[in-house]
Amino acid sequence: MHRATGNLPTKTYLLQVLTAGQSFSDATNGITITNQGTSGGVATVGVSMGGGVCSRASPTVAVSPASQTGSAGATLSYSVSVTNTNSSACGSSTFSIGQALPSGFSGSLSSTSLALGSGSSGSVTWTTTSAATLANGSYTLDANATDTANSAYTTTAHASYTVYSNVTPPTVAVTSPANGAVLSGGHPVSISASATDDGGIQAVEIYIDGVLLARDTGAPYSANWNIRKVAKGLHTIKARAIDNAGLMAEQSISVTVN
Repeated sequence: MHRATGNLPTKTYLLQVLTAGQSFSDATNGITITNQGTSGGVATVGVSMGGGVCSRASPTVAVSPASQTGSAGATLSYSVSVTNTNSSACGSSTFSIGQALPSGFSGSLSSTSLALGSGSSGSVTWTTTSAATLANGSYTLDANATDTANSAYTTTAHASYTVYSNVTPPTVAVTSPANGAVLSGGHPVSISASATDDGGIQAVEIYIDGVLLARDTGAPYSANWNIRKVAKGLHTIKARAIDNAGLMAEQSISVTVN
């Protein structure tokens, strides 16, 4: 018994030597060949054609993106992709889609089942929400797909949901002029400030005696103060930083205009 990988006379591969009465079965293609014997130099073989044998295997499951970050209480969406690895003889297979979430999470799937042909893939949207009181940290979410014809064939894929809630206000400082500086002359004074925050700075506001002078949304943060018509004497310069979480911090200095 030989098998050819192309059109004859290409090279063939020996699969099995059949003596009289022996059979060879190709389970993948549903073919059985039997050596029925030889007589007068002539060999007689029997060939029976049947449907291929259904061979099941656990599906392939992937979650994308593999990791996301959101604040406590945020809703994030993932895509769960499933590939049917059953043989073609199984025809279309249906897979149930499930989830396993840690405490403090809720989630939903756009569909809880997928019908797929052999070798075909499909996907569903997986929406997850963390509790508003959840502590910062990384949490593992599980999505699974199970062949409904045989629950032994199941696969679980993992995704990461990192909770990060910024609870620390930014730092801010007036860097120029110096505290206690004496300002004179008719030229505008350049006011500079610095600000930092782990979650990023939204804006820095500059105030003169409690009145907003300027708002800068990009570093370096600065503003020009025209002191020509400002009353002589003591004045307060304040810098207020606002981070991307809406938290604020401020610093004030005093200068004298003469």
